[in-house]
Amino acid sequence: MKPLSVVLAVVLAAGHASANPCLPIQDAHIRASDFSSIIPAFAVAGDAAIAPAPLAGVTRSFSLADLRRTASRIGVGLPPNVPDSVCFAHPLRRLTASEIQEALIRSGWAAPFEVADFTRFPVPNGEIAFAKAGPSRQLRADGTSLVDGEIRYAPGRRQRIWVRIKPLTRSRVLVARAALPAGTRVRVEDVVTTETERTGSPDQMGSPEEAAGKVLRRSLAAGEPVRRGALSEPRAIDRGQAVRLTVRSGQAQLSVDCVAESGGRAGDRILLRNPSSGVKFKAEVTGAGRAVIALGGQP
Repeated sequence: MKPLSVVLAVVLAAGHASANPCLPIQDAHIRASDFSSIIPAFAVAGDAAIAPAPLAGVTRSFSLADLRRTASRIGVGLPPNVPDSVCFAHPLRRLTASEIQEALIRSGWAAPFEVADFTRFPVPNGEIAFAKAGPSRQLRADGTSLVDGEIRYAPGRRQRIWVRIKPLTRSRVLVARAALPAGTRVRVEDVVTTETERTGSPDQMGSPEEAAGKVLRRSLAAGEPVRRGALSEPRAIDRGQAVRLTVRSGQAQLSVDCVAESGGRAGDRILLRNPSSGVKFKAEVTGAGRAVIALGGQP
């Protein structure tokens, strides 16, 4: 279950985003100068504190009556075109993995690591800070750790954040020698094994022989890792190819030469055509250039 403070921040941030824009604040107090863009007369009071600033994700509004009382307190007059209300809020934004990594390194997390996940709800502008490198909460057997941090967005104001990091290790990874378009049937010379510092992945490949003969599902850039999920087995039959069809019924079987109207891999059902009669029918691919029709459910 997420902490109540996290849920509250998300709800309040969403409400803030849908409301009318508020004037931005960066301090723990709303000051007279913060009003000056809408009520220039307040500028004469400089940085005089008017009221405590709201927490990040919360807005603080001043009604027309509030503005009149405030103006009287600081000794200024209100012009006739003053808005009915003025609100203030700390600007919110989304964190990025790169700035989190930089903040962790500044805090002494020097060992090679990758930022695997982090606080996703909007946070205020401010200094990102983490405790000095030390014990952290272990989450998984692969060494993934949870590190607590905070955003220091105003004097005495903090908002907690969290980061999940994963250590990097040196491993042998298969990468593309050059750009390879989708549909390429990989050859040994198309890929090369390199040693790199990255998180381990069960999907990564370590030798050219593992990829050779398989077909790329998507394009790869030069130097991009070749993963198992990006490869598929090549088609056993292509459209237009001659196919040796075997028809089985019990112990009896008959073979005939056909032409493939569609392609497929072993186990796929494809459309074939008898070149003599022109009749089309479906059969199951059993291997390179071979298909079968089993009558009566026979294997």
